[in-house]
Amino acid sequence: LSPEKAATANFVMTSIKDTQRITISSGANILVDFIYPLPLPQRKAPENPRELPSGKTASGCWLNGMQKWKEGGNHLAREWFQKALAMDESFTAAMTSLGGEYINGCQYDSAKTILEKCISLNPDDGWALYYLAKANLELGLTDDASEMAYRAARCSESASAGYSLAGTIQMRQGE
Repeated sequence: LSPEKAATANFVMTSIKDTQRITISSGANILVDFIYPLPLPQRKAPENPRELPSGKTASGCWLNGMQKWKEGGNHLAREWFQKALAMDESFTAAMTSLGGEYINGCQYDSAKTILEKCISLNPDDGWALYYLAKANLELGLTDDASEMAYRAARCSESASAGYSLAGTIQMRQGE
């Protein structure tokens, strides 16, 4: 094999149940070794799928929002987070999640407002600190963004993301 010359291998499967072992080597070095098609285990639906909690409590609304977020329904997730905050205006988990959604939607002023409130209630919320750092960075508040990124880096749940963002900020500043 060489980058200068393409190599082609053709084989014909006589049945969908047929399998082929494919091995590609260069001298004594094995480059590729696998079975085609890949043997994927059969999956079945869970017998008792988890029921989501009622939307009658703030935590239930937040959990419903998290489920919608996992399913890719960001606008629905945002609605559930807002419902949670309407029921409990001090529910920091919903504030953090809503702030993250605002960041994803490029609504940095809204994110900054809710995340600052969240951090005033829970100064150790690593993800709120991280999202606030991102909002500050996008709003041109580089020093504030750097401070929040390093504070996020001191929290176990957001340490990696915080250091990564702090490094990004330093790179942008030529440091």
